[in-house]
Amino acid sequence: ETSGAFSLKALPRDVLKVVDVKAPGSGEAGSFQAEILEDLSAKDALKFVLRGREDYLFALDFLQRTPGARIPEVYFSPVWGELDPKDLAGWMLEDRPEARLMVQLHKVLWGDQRGR
Repeated sequence: ETSGAFSLKALPRDVLKVVDVKAPGSGEAGSFQAEILEDLSAKDALKFVLRGREDYLFALDFLQRTPGARIPEVYFSPVWGELDPKDLAGWMLEDRPEARLMVQLHKVLWGDQRGR
């Protein structure tokens, strides 16, 4: 898993890569290197960690304006404690993006406890 800020060229092709596209709410949106998409293979994935509706709309726009990228899996993940997964699920049901909802299961099960 990578932030999308560094080249993937040094990684072997058979390594599964999950690239985090930084949405505006992350404060790191300018760090994403779009050319990284060229290094993705059919088994890799993009992940968007979303803080709210603005980030969600950013992710939809990113996917719409990124034609030809080999992105078979896309995950939308809500920031824990900031975006209710139910809200994100509702938006996704309404808009039907080609993406899966992904929650941090360890947070659902154990909250912010560390060491589990």
